[in-house]
Amino acid sequence: MTLLRRLVQRLALGLGAAWVVLTAVFGLFTLTEDWVLNQRLGALKWAGTEEAALDRVRNQYLAARGLDRPLWVQYGDWLGNMVTLDWGTSFRVDEPVLGLVMGAVGRTAAYVLPALALAVAAGVALGVAAALRPDGRPRTWGSPGATSSSPSRTSGSAGWPSRLRPAG
Repeated sequence: MTLLRRLVQRLALGLGAAWVVLTAVFGLFTLTEDWVLNQRLGALKWAGTEEAALDRVRNQYLAARGLDRPLWVQYGDWLGNMVTLDWGTSFRVDEPVLGLVMGAVGRTAAYVLPALALAVAAGVALGVAAALRPDGRPRTWGSPGATSSSPSRTSGSAGWPSRLRPAG
């Protein structure tokens, strides 16, 4: 398999995975109740508003957000907005969502990057320690033969496993 073919295959798999995740998120958003609409309707019901007025408020709310259109049209618009990073406006602070997310990236990176560096360092250290143990078992304090290697997996007097033995 050529390098170009492998890269194209990885790109296609990555795009497919992104599409599946975005579709699942759209499905979850679509299947859940709209808590903002429920809150508004609940406040109006509490105030004694008539059913016709509640239906009018519901229809205006859905039309303002494009939720009165067919589901496939909503999906196409939503997917396009996700890909182009047009994520709309926050209900809570009335600012673009992308700006809020970008503002949080620095704070998130401040604890994710050190944790990632620590995990990589620990993984490399454990991997090197495991590779240097010819018999594949960790040393145990006070156990007899803790410094010897298994003769069935070693070759030569240096104690290197045959698959890891230096050439020459």
